[in-house]
Amino acid sequence: MDDQIAMDYRVSSGSSKYRTPTGAYKIIEKTRSKSSNLYGKIRDSGGKVVITDADTRIHTVPEGGSFEGASMPYWMRLTRSGIGMHQGDVKRTYASHGCIRTHSSAVGIVYAKTGIGTPVQVVD
Repeated sequence: MDDQIAMDYRVSSGSSKYRTPTGAYKIIEKTRSKSSNLYGKIRDSGGKVVITDADTRIHTVPEGGSFEGASMPYWMRLTRSGIGMHQGDVKRTYASHGCIRTHSSAVGIVYAKTGIGTPVQVVD
């Protein structure tokens, strides 16, 4: 069973600005329901979205406003720096902030069949 493909499914990986790092990893954290602490939406004090693709390292929340982290269901962390696999919008282009977005039809199966320490190989 070693080196055999268990599943084949489409993903969206990092854009040219936020490349997904290639390499050999292991799943180091699993969380069924997670939100990003870096990327998401910023709302003003009235609740109106003022920045749709906010980066908390660059954008500031206006007084009385709030930050709403991007939803990342079925989170499977690969690096301490925040790269992981999770359910997300899968496009035919490189589209993420470095994570591996997995389609809803596959991510639940992958999440259920993996554990902490499961090896993951990210290739170009």
